[in-house]
Amino acid sequence: MGFVVGPDQVQPRPVRILLVEDDPLLQEIFGATLAAQGWEVETASDGLNALWKVREGKYDLVLCDYKLPEITGLAMARLIRDLVNTAARPALVALTGASASLMDEALPGRAFDEVVAKPVDLGRLASIVQHHLDVRAGAAARRAAGFAGFGENQAEYGAGPAANGKEDDPSPPCILVVEDDEVQRSVLKLALEASGFTVKVAVDGFHAVRMLRDSAFDLALVDLRLPEMDGLATSRVILNLVSEDLRPRMIAFTSAPCHLAGRAAGTGNAFDAVVAKSDGLPALLAAMERHLRSSPRAATRRAAEIVFPSAA
Repeated sequence: MGFVVGPDQVQPRPVRILLVEDDPLLQEIFGATLAAQGWEVETASDGLNALWKVREGKYDLVLCDYKLPEITGLAMARLIRDLVNTAARPALVALTGASASLMDEALPGRAFDEVVAKPVDLGRLASIVQHHLDVRAGAAARRAAGFAGFGENQAEYGAGPAANGKEDDPSPPCILVVEDDEVQRSVLKLALEASGFTVKVAVDGFHAVRMLRDSAFDLALVDLRLPEMDGLATSRVILNLVSEDLRPRMIAFTSAPCHLAGRAAGTGNAFDAVVAKSDGLPALLAAMERHLRSSPRAATRRAAEIVFPSAA
């Protein structure tokens, strides 16, 4: 049987802050400002690295640039809120030189606790950080006093359903289309459904990762140029956060430039193939057949037989 440590028994520890900034000079300036307050400061230069750090360690606050390579600060914050339970989640503060309208996008749904415009006075920055540390400490004390959050379930990626019953009752392959363009998304969905597939859609990488956590898919078609978190970053998140037994085959279906498509075919990504949109539906279906048939999951291979029956 577990036990709860009361607030008077908790050993004090240094405040830990993760600074996410891709500009080396700003990283140095902001880092020195925070360290001068007696806080332990670690740094990350991109959102994916920061995400792994938050999952592996305990931080009191994450201070991040809004515009980061591959995955924006907003997408990173949304993933942190989705992955980390309330008791362990750090405060999230964004720094941005973006317009006021772009800053406002970060607040609906409370992705960030605060969005601060650059340039920011360093003294004010320290005060903002201290404020959110105090708010977080107060919330933690209230949870400890009421034992709230004890036994709270953490939604872990890769903890989704086993296989939607496909082991005993084969059904057509279930395809996830990840495409932000509404017209292309609708056309592709209709074309695949007409070919016999079951199709669901996601409008960006964040929703794709969440859907892959919650449901089993046989294959995902991912556009490379997505908002907030591009297709390459999405593939890396899936590769790291969705367990291998649940991970679908993945194809990048894209009109992106050749150099970006080349990177998608490289190591470190979850893509099994890259198909150009200009090659059309026949090329896409051929790639889908090849990779559905070669899936390590027996249920997916059986499902492929429904749409692509073996030659007599």
